[in-house]
Amino acid sequence: MNGLGTSQLPLRVAIIGAGPSGFFTAAALLRAEPQTEIALFDRMPVPYGLVRYGVAPDHQEIKRITKTFARTAEAASVAFHGNLHVGRNVSLEELQRCFDVVILATGAEGERPLGIPGANLPGVYSANAFVGWYNAHPQFADLAPDLSCKTAVLIGNGNVAVDVARVLLSSPSRLACTDISSRALEHLRRNCIREVIILGRRSPAQASFTHAEVKELFSLDGVATVLDPTDFLFDEEDRVEAWHHPDPRHRQMIEDFLHLTTTSVPSAPRCLRFRFLRSPTEVRGTGHAQELLVSRNKLEGRAFERRTVATGDTESIPCGLVVACVGFQGEPLPSIPVDPNTGAFQHDAGRVRVSGAPWLYATGWCKTGPRGLVGSSKKESSETVATLLSDLPRIVPAPERTTHMLLMRQKKEGIKIFTFHDWRNLDQIEQARGRAAGKLREKIPSVPEMHLLAEQCSQQQ
Repeated sequence: MNGLGTSQLPLRVAIIGAGPSGFFTAAALLRAEPQTEIALFDRMPVPYGLVRYGVAPDHQEIKRITKTFARTAEAASVAFHGNLHVGRNVSLEELQRCFDVVILATGAEGERPLGIPGANLPGVYSANAFVGWYNAHPQFADLAPDLSCKTAVLIGNGNVAVDVARVLLSSPSRLACTDISSRALEHLRRNCIREVIILGRRSPAQASFTHAEVKELFSLDGVATVLDPTDFLFDEEDRVEAWHHPDPRHRQMIEDFLHLTTTSVPSAPRCLRFRFLRSPTEVRGTGHAQELLVSRNKLEGRAFERRTVATGDTESIPCGLVVACVGFQGEPLPSIPVDPNTGAFQHDAGRVRVSGAPWLYATGWCKTGPRGLVGSSKKESSETVATLLSDLPRIVPAPERTTHMLLMRQKKEGIKIFTFHDWRNLDQIEQARGRAAGKLREKIPSVPEMHLLAEQCSQQQ
């Protein structure tokens, strides 16, 4: 026995990533092994990751989970170190000298490329950039997408596409009281888009979006939902997949789609159109996206094993905005690549498969690939913690067991390390700015401004 996990020798754990999976893992560790010291590292100055910068502004009920995360962060044995990029400011090897265990909770911030001609034209955006824009992510806060066109096409059949559609089709007054970026809100007030097309390469039976998300789209004021029967070729194999889906609500969603194919379309100022069995092949335009070429697909194979096959039929969709909601993937760390198929680190029940880096674990989307909702990470975190604890008798204590020198070096190099106390100060500023604007929160959209405000608060306290 190594004595780790005792009051004399607490287990020291570094969690890289202070998003949902990082906090779920920290909480699970503290419950299972109270004699644990945890440091949460994040490349952003502020915590909460996907909840802050990925969840749509009109889904505030999901964001309430941050109150639970805050209680974890304020535990005496937990420290938050924001604005520290592992792999750039500090190496994984340095952390392994200071901590007994390192857990990767880095999410899936890498973008899957659209991979078609014209994908780099102005007017074509990744979902990461578009969602970051309306959520005031410092990297994308100044994006200002062109919304002067009539039609937008969203490529992908996941919840991100549904979120983007809802933001584009909602009246600005519906969003005005949320924590949406004020810059984005003013931009959306001049939104000329009247038709949003959600394009999927497979049939509704294989769609990744959830019934709750789609149902919310159907209920938007002033929006007519259209599904052409010829785009809904629902065969027996589709029926098997839909009726035997693990989520029983998926069947209800299919029934809602079937109902749309037999319902007359009411008159409305804006239109949401679902197009299934279509794959994008090229974006065309002179200096800007003007049309999307798509190929018609068919499905071959047995239920749950079907693959898309191009039929040879093509068509053109005139549009001025294309958002690629085709998924995310984990970003590799030096010497730790991601699986090209899943976009995640290879692992065994959370233990990362890599030589020369013992006691390295993964949790959340960098473990599973980008799937599920915010709460889905909780189960995965529990599995990773269970694996870690089963390894505990064999874990060799780290040689240094302190981050003092590491953090002092960052300070000498001019890097401001944000604490959770710094975040609390910024949090109060954002909420006060929000109240002044009649909103829940006005997010600080730039890292330099976060630095300035954090320093001002420190001097006043």
